[in-house]
Amino acid sequence: MSALLASARQNLLGEEPEEKSAMEEMEEACCGACPKLTWKQKMIGCATCMFIGCIIEFGSFFRFMNLVEGDPAPFAEMYTLGNVVALSGTFFLMGAKKQCRQMFHKTRRLATVVFLVTMVLTLFLAFFRPSCDECIPGRVPLLILCICLQTLALFWYTIIISRLRATASSARASGHAIAVT
Repeated sequence: MSALLASARQNLLGEEPEEKSAMEEMEEACCGACPKLTWKQKMIGCATCMFIGCIIEFGSFFRFMNLVEGDPAPFAEMYTLGNVVALSGTFFLMGAKKQCRQMFHKTRRLATVVFLVTMVLTLFLAFFRPSCDECIPGRVPLLILCICLQTLALFWYTIIISRLRATASSARASGHAIAVT
């Protein structure tokens, strides 16, 4: 509807269209594709993504023997995909742009960086195939370490969010104002 109004204003008043960044265009396209959701719908979307992400992660453990035997790609791919799907569920609650901004808030920055770096390292170690497997010594133990750190960073991030929300709730209950970002 707003695009229609903007087009009419442009045609009737001769106004130049505003230049939008690629991020603004992408966000507008996503918001146009998804109507405004109620809180219940947002919670269902979040829970569904988290559930599917956990199922994918759990399913990746059926490929764990491949990892141990030297073919880490199937396991690492599924495990990391599960984490990405689960994390994307939080986009339902506040939107992707705001969530990404808040992920790098000073209280969450370290957990976020550790989580993202270990996901990238996991995929790198799984898919980078030099001419010989001995070129990356200890590849399987490094992958297992990255996967453990990935999981710990995700729990750490979740605990930080939970503690901040609990602090905000108790402050509101006692009548004090607190800003939670």
